[in-house]
Amino acid sequence: MGLSLGAIVGIVGCSDQMDELTPDEEAAKQSENGFNFNGFAFNGFSFNGFSFNGFSYNGFNYNGMSFNGMNYNGMAYNGMSYNGMSFNGLATSGGLSSTQGLMTTEGGRQFVNYVVKIAYPQGHSLTKTDQYGTPYTFQGSLGVAPEVETGTCDLQCQEKLSGALLAHVNNSGMHVGLWLVGPDSGIGWGSNPDFPYQEGTYFGNLFASNMPGNYCAGYGLAAGDAKGRLGNPFGNNSVIMNSPYGWQYDAASNQNVPSYCAGFCTAQNEGFSSCSDPSPQSPYTSGHAWTHPVTVYRGFEPTMLYRICNKTNGKCLGVVGGATGDANVEQRTYAGDPGQTWQVTRVGTGLYKIINKTSGKSLDISGTQVVQRTYNGQAFPISYFSDQPGFLNMKKSGDANVMWTNWNNNEGALITTVANQSTSDCAKWTITGVGTSAIDPGKAYRLVPQQNTNKSIDVAYGSQNNGTQVQAYDNNGADAQRLMLRDAGKGNSKLTMKANKNKCVGPKYHAATLANKLEIQDCNGGNDQAWITGETAAGSGTFMLKNVAAPGLCLDMPSGGQNGTPMQLYTCTGASNQLFGARDY
Repeated sequence: MGLSLGAIVGIVGCSDQMDELTPDEEAAKQSENGFNFNGFAFNGFSFNGFSFNGFSYNGFNYNGMSFNGMNYNGMAYNGMSYNGMSFNGLATSGGLSSTQGLMTTEGGRQFVNYVVKIAYPQGHSLTKTDQYGTPYTFQGSLGVAPEVETGTCDLQCQEKLSGALLAHVNNSGMHVGLWLVGPDSGIGWGSNPDFPYQEGTYFGNLFASNMPGNYCAGYGLAAGDAKGRLGNPFGNNSVIMNSPYGWQYDAASNQNVPSYCAGFCTAQNEGFSSCSDPSPQSPYTSGHAWTHPVTVYRGFEPTMLYRICNKTNGKCLGVVGGATGDANVEQRTYAGDPGQTWQVTRVGTGLYKIINKTSGKSLDISGTQVVQRTYNGQAFPISYFSDQPGFLNMKKSGDANVMWTNWNNNEGALITTVANQSTSDCAKWTITGVGTSAIDPGKAYRLVPQQNTNKSIDVAYGSQNNGTQVQAYDNNGADAQRLMLRDAGKGNSKLTMKANKNKCVGPKYHAATLANKLEIQDCNGGNDQAWITGETAAGSGTFMLKNVAAPGLCLDMPSGGQNGTPMQLYTCTGASNQLFGARDY
C-alpha cells in the first residue's frame, strides 16, 4: 500500500538483536520477507542493524558509518563515494569494494543492505562478497536513487539517498512506525490517517566530507516525542544529526526542540519541496538549497506508553487512586504513578482505543464524567490543531463534547466533558511517549538475570545510602530487590528503589565507562542514570537495559553472579547475563 501511494511504512528500531545478515543461501528468504514484512521491520535492519549495532552502535556511529564505515574507509574513502557509488555504481567492477570498508563488517553490510533497499527499484539486487569471499545479496525496494546501481551518483542523487537514510535514524531500539512523503519518485506524496502527526523533515548530504545530516521539527513533533527519533539525546550522535535552523521552546512537551520547518522550508502538499541551507559547505556554494527533503509522519506505537496532559495546567490524566476497577479519571502532576500511563492503539482509520496500563481498562465517557471501564469498542478520533503544534481535542467517537479541566489547576480535580469548547485551552491535550508498554512505571519489579533466574538485582542490605552497592543476590522478595522503572524523559527509564523513589541506580562517579560498577545515588536526571528498556521480543517480559550516556554499554551481571557480585556496565552483547526478566512480585 505504501509503495503504491508513493510513501512507505517502515518500522525501525525494534528491541531485539538478530544474527548477521544472511549470506546467499538465505537470500531468497530475505527477498521474500524484506522491506515491508519481517525483513526491514522485524528481523532485518532494525534489530541489530539500524538500532543496535548497525546504524547506531557499530554501524552509523561506531565502526560503520562514522569510524570505519561511511566516513573513514567505508562510504567516503573506498566505499560509496570514491570507488563505489559516485564513480561507477555499486554493482560495477569498480564499485563497492569487497576487501575494504562496508562489506568487511556486519554493521557495514547492514548499511549496504539499507542503502540498496532505498536506492534500488523493487526486483533489483546487489550481490557482493566480504573479505573472506562469502557472498551477500541485498534486495532493492523503493527506487529512490536507481542510478546507484550502475551509474554515477551525483550530488542530487546523494541528497535523495541521504534524506531517506536520515528519515530512518532511530537510536533507541523501540518500534517506531513512519510514513514518508517528499518530492522524489519512490517516496512521493500522499497522507495516511493512521499517521496523524508530522514529526519532522530530513535533508543533507551524508556523502560529502564532514557533512552532518540535517533536520527540522514538524508541527506535530511534541505530539509523539519518541526516544531515538529526530536527534533525541542518546549517546553522542551530534556528528550525524544537525539542526541548522537552531532551537526553540515547545510548549506541548515543555522542552527545547529544533526550529519548525515551516519557517525555513517551502511547503508542498503534505511536506516540503526544498529547505534553505544557511551555511553551505563544500561542494556547495552560497544560495544552495536542499531540494530533496523527506518529511516523516508518525502514529502511536502499541509498544509504547504515553502520558496525556492538559495545555492549561500541564497536569496529566490518571485514574483516581490508581484503581484497577471502574473509576473516575482525574488530573495530577505526572510522576509515573499507578494509573497515569496509557496505551494508544489504532482500532480503525483515525480511531484509537486508549487503555490504562495499570488497570487494563479503557478511557470512556459516562454522562459528562471521564472514566475508565472495561473496553467495549470505545474509540477516540485523534487529529491535531495545524496551528498549535502537538495539541489536540480529546473526545469519544460519536460525541461532540470534548474533555476539559474548566480552568482548574487543583491536584485530583475530576475530568469532565463539555460542549462548544473545542478551541479553549482547557480542552487541548498532548499525548507524549514515556517508555515501553511492557513496564508500568507505577509498579515495582524484581529484575531477574536470565543467566541465573534464582538471582535478582539487589541493593545491598536495602540501604538507601549513596554509594551502596547494587549486586546479584538470591531471590527473597524483599524491598531491596524491588525496583521501579520510572520515566526519565525521552521515553527512557530510571531505575529507582521502591523504598525511596529519589534514589537511582547509576555508575560510580557518574562515569558511564566499561566495567564500572553500579551503586545507589540521589536521582539527578543525568543520562548516566537513564536506561533504554527495550524488550528482546514483544511480550517476552525480558529486557536489555542500555545506558543512555554510553549506548554501547549495558547493565551486566558478571558471569556466574554469585551472591554479592556487583552489577556493572559492560559492552552490549545480548548474552543472558545482560537479559533481565521483569517480575512484578
